[in-house]
Amino acid sequence: MNYYQRLQVDPKASTEVIKSAYRVLLKRVNLHPDLGGDEAVTKEINEAYGVVSDPAQREVYDRELALVETLFQPVFSPEYILFCHFCGKRNRIYDESRIPRARCGACHRKLQASGPAASGEAPLRAFRLGVFLFEKGLLDRSLREFLSAVRLKPKSATYRYWLGRCYYQKRSHEKALVEFRVAVSMKPKSFQFRFWLGQTYHAMKDHGGAAGSFETAAEIRPDYAPTFHRLGSAYFELQKFDEAVSAFERTLELDPHSIQSLRWLGLCQYSAGDPERAAQAFLQADRMAPGDPFTQKYLGLLGQASA
Repeated sequence: MNYYQRLQVDPKASTEVIKSAYRVLLKRVNLHPDLGGDEAVTKEINEAYGVVSDPAQREVYDRELALVETLFQPVFSPEYILFCHFCGKRNRIYDESRIPRARCGACHRKLQASGPAASGEAPLRAFRLGVFLFEKGLLDRSLREFLSAVRLKPKSATYRYWLGRCYYQKRSHEKALVEFRVAVSMKPKSFQFRFWLGQTYHAMKDHGGAAGSFETAAEIRPDYAPTFHRLGSAYFELQKFDEAVSAFERTLELDPHSIQSLRWLGLCQYSAGDPERAAQAFLQADRMAPGDPFTQKYLGLLGQASA
C-alpha cells in the first residue's frame, strides 16, 4: 500500500484535499493514540501525510512510485514460443502452467521451451527487480519476483538466499529457514548465508541452531562484531556462560564502544559466578551510559555504587 492509498486520496489530489482527508481519516476511524487508537497505524498515516503534504518530498516520492510501477511488469511474456526439436514446428503457448507438459501440434511429441522462459534473462530480471522492490519495502511484490527467479533457476544459491531474506522480513520464519538451509548447502562458506541462517534460528528460539550457525559464520569472518554478539546471546540462552563470556569479550575487542555488549558481558559473568568481573563490566557500562535501569539493577545486586 503506497502513501496515497494509505490516506485514501488520488495521487493527483491537491494539498488541501490531502490535508482534509488526513484529518477526516483520523477522526472517522478514531486512530489518534490520545483517543485510544492504534499507535502503529497512526504512525503509518502520519508518515504518509508528512511526505505527500510536503511539495519537495512529494515530488521525490512520486518519481520513485512511477519508477516502481514502470519496472513492476510480469516476468513472463503472455505468449511463449516453443519449437519442436523433432519436426521443427513453431508452437505458441499462452498459459504458463501448460509449458512442462506441452506437446507439438504437428507431431504430438513433448516440446522443449525456448526464448525468455528458458534463457537466463528472465530469472535475472526477476531477481534484480525483486531486490529493488525489497529495498523499497514492497515485500509482497518482491516475494513474487524472487519466487519467479527461484522457479526458473532453483539451483541459484543467491536467489534462494534473497527469497529467504524476503520471507524473514515478512516474519515467515519457517519458510525463510528452508531457503537459507538450501543456500548454505549450495555455498557452505558464504558468511551472509550462515549469518542469516543463525538469525532465523534465533527468531524461532532455536538457540542451539543459532549458536551453530553463528559459530561457523564467525570462523568465516572473524572480524565482524555483530556475529559474536549474537553468538554470545545464543550461548547465554543455552546457559553456556563461559562460552558466552568469551564471545562478548571478542565482541568488545572488535567494538569497544558497544554498551549493549558490555552489559551482556556483565550479565554472563554474573551468571557464571564471577561477581568481581561482572561488577567491573557494569561499572564501565555505567560510566559510558549513566543511569541505565538495567545496569543500576545489577550494580545494586552486586553491592556497587554507581560511578
